[in-house]
Amino acid sequence: MDVSIHNKYMEENRGKKPSGVATPEEKEPYGFRQKTGVVIKKEGVAGKAEKNDIFVVVKPWEKGEGINIMLNSEVMKIYGDKIVETIKKKLRELGVNDVYLEADDRGALDYVIRARVEAAIRRAEK
Repeated sequence: MDVSIHNKYMEENRGKKPSGVATPEEKEPYGFRQKTGVVIKKEGVAGKAEKNDIFVVVKPWEKGEGINIMLNSEVMKIYGDKIVETIKKKLRELGVNDVYLEADDRGALDYVIRARVEAAIRRAEK
């Protein structure tokens, strides 16, 4: 590219916002940002009732009722609290405030639990 053409372009567009580029004020801050107001419109299901998996069902819940989790797990005595905390954390991250969630755990790892909860929520909000 000819330097004079580049300089002319730069001079003409000085101070103009390029199309498709956000200004610093328009950019969202880096890091975790909690979504708000996800509404569960219908039942959502994810996962399978197989070994090393979790079967998750989410259902609409009255506004203001909060989060209600019913967990059935083979490892309830050992990891029940951790599983419930993982589910609650994912629901908060997704911005879900009111939901009825049933989970049938068969030894799923944390990343599987988070993925199944998110999949069920995404299916329920459509």
